[in-house]
Amino acid sequence: MSENSFKSASVAIIGRPNVGKSTLLNTILHHNVSIVSRRPQTTRHQIAGIYNQPNIQIVFFDTPGFQYKFKSKLNNIMNRAIKNTVPTVDVVLLVIEALKWDIRDLKELERVKKNTNVFLIINKIDQVKDKTVFFPFVENIKTQYAFSEILLLSGIKKKSGEALIQILKKYLSKGQPQYNQQSITDRSFDFIAAELVREQLFVHLGDEIPYTSAVLIEGIDESPKIITIKVMILVDKASHKGIVIGKKGLTLKKIISDARVGIQKRVSKKVFLQVWVKEQPSWADSTTNLRLMGF
Repeated sequence: MSENSFKSASVAIIGRPNVGKSTLLNTILHHNVSIVSRRPQTTRHQIAGIYNQPNIQIVFFDTPGFQYKFKSKLNNIMNRAIKNTVPTVDVVLLVIEALKWDIRDLKELERVKKNTNVFLIINKIDQVKDKTVFFPFVENIKTQYAFSEILLLSGIKKKSGEALIQILKKYLSKGQPQYNQQSITDRSFDFIAAELVREQLFVHLGDEIPYTSAVLIEGIDESPKIITIKVMILVDKASHKGIVIGKKGLTLKKIISDARVGIQKRVSKKVFLQVWVKEQPSWADSTTNLRLMGF
């Protein structure tokens, strides 16, 4: 690697909840580094996704959707992560849904440092049949903010991720890689395992419980052929504990089975999950618990 030829950039992905930020990152990297669901605010942690090519490294920061409704310590930490990240990056990607733009999107830009390159990413265009409606939509936005680039794309399509990378290459500068060029994320195996279990809470449970629950990795035991992961699911109500477990334990069995499949794809050994469900009211305001979760 030539010191003179290597180029890099840091990129923050911001936007309201459920606009497809994590899906876009996963598409760019061809790996699922961020969990996704059809529900808003699935992402809790800021996650670095690392795009590598010879002589190029782009570090993407997938941020939680900024929210104003909840005031727990957890949500304050999530909001602070966005505030601290956005002013430090080279490029900001503001992601919005196709044909949905309002004052809340402009509010996201208040945290962007002046002279930072900001791309507007109009996502989910595959959901709009009549593409002619995009011209007046984009022209209206141009009167409100001077974006460096405006891209219309579908975050689930490989071609969209490739097109975005090609444009980002124009904004790279000389510099050394921040991370090992074999890495695709800054997060540990423990973190990824916990997130894959939490992803299944969104899949198998109702609207409320995934947001009032958390996942802790209590320990990992590894032998030559198997990895045993001890998992604690925290819920803040006794009634939620019963729902997570389900009748005859069937719901929990589904959560464990599907999470194990996701984890198994990331290791070369068999995976065994030992899972407990524990009621712990106000866990989202516990400094100790939040530290254990990596906040």
